[in-house]
Amino acid sequence: MSSKKSQIFYGWFVVVALFFIWAITHGLVISGFTAYIEPLTTTFGWGITEVTFAASIRSLIYVIFMPVAGLIVDRYDARKIVFIGIVLTAIGIISLSWINTIGQFYLCYVIIGIGSSASTATIPLTLVGRWFHKKLSFATAILMSGTGIGGLLVPLATRIIDQLGWHTSMWMIGIGLFVFLSPFTLLIRQNPEKYGYSPDGIITDGPVAGKEKSQSQENSKDNGVKRYLKSSVFWHISLAFMFHALSVHALTTNIMPYLSTIGSSRMVSSFVVSALAILSIIGRLSFGWLGDKFNKKWVAASGTFLVAVSLLLFTYLTSASAWILIPAVILFGIGWGGSITLHSVILKECFGVSNLGGVIGFSISISALGMMAGPPLTSWIFENSGDYRIAWFIVIGMAFISIISQITNPALRVKRKVI
Repeated sequence: MSSKKSQIFYGWFVVVALFFIWAITHGLVISGFTAYIEPLTTTFGWGITEVTFAASIRSLIYVIFMPVAGLIVDRYDARKIVFIGIVLTAIGIISLSWINTIGQFYLCYVIIGIGSSASTATIPLTLVGRWFHKKLSFATAILMSGTGIGGLLVPLATRIIDQLGWHTSMWMIGIGLFVFLSPFTLLIRQNPEKYGYSPDGIITDGPVAGKEKSQSQENSKDNGVKRYLKSSVFWHISLAFMFHALSVHALTTNIMPYLSTIGSSRMVSSFVVSALAILSIIGRLSFGWLGDKFNKKWVAASGTFLVAVSLLLFTYLTSASAWILIPAVILFGIGWGGSITLHSVILKECFGVSNLGGVIGFSISISALGMMAGPPLTSWIFENSGDYRIAWFIVIGMAFISIISQITNPALRVKRKVI
């Protein structure tokens, strides 16, 4: 069978499409949530903990639906699933323009959670895991850089809300998301083998039936759903990234209310969120490159360590020591982006590709428990103590639990640098 390199591997088109879908969705649903807190507390008189509980509801929906999305994408057309997810996300955001009660607010986030769980995280990571092998860490880093780019939308969303008010701005944001993202679904393809490719861009003489299966058999690491759920390796990975997610989302959700307590304006705080997003891109790309060359668990653990150090710096941030914000933001952004990039890559290395959607889906649902717990825990501690520093010390402890779980993963031994 002859083979040659394609000039432009179609897998990169898949990455680009999923990059924009994840970027816009993440920017408006997750990164942008911190910009919604103060307008909601002002407009409706709700407490910060009540508002941030919506982020926990969204994360709970992730816990439930991420495994479902993973199992579905292992069997059905990903393009249709992602399109449905975009539609539901847009409907949820538009519905926010009609809310009057906290119950209605939570219901909207149920819809948003279902939609975003179908168009981000599990399905994009699974598809990229099928299209790439040797370049998987870097391709995943590019894909997940979309979440950093999405953070650049926070100042825009903040300005729209502040200028037009809550109700009108939600209409504009929801419709804009649907109109901009829907065309990208046309570029999504399920598997490279169907189009005569092997992962990373090798062109073959025709469709490669069963190629994916043979690849997973070759590395002998594929497990069924029941088997990998019983694996200690799976739980090392999943719990590590659960505590990492708790640490990250505790800060990113509460960053604007926290900075307001030391005198920062909403617009300045929104640019801090964007700075975190930009730096997370640097972390994703650099750690993605490192992940293709060095032992992945140590690379990922080093990212979480940077998050822990940055949280310690945030603990000592005051109006009189504002300069601390600079190293804190740099370390947090790079560590946040770098570590999370390797989550799905480590899962593929440990478990193969035949059940990759299910493996990623269940693992992300566990990590979403951290996303669900971090924001309201931090808000609750602040509202009851009047001091965010207590929360940051607790979150630092969670970050170190993540580091321990990552470095004790028995499946990934130390490897020499690939030359």
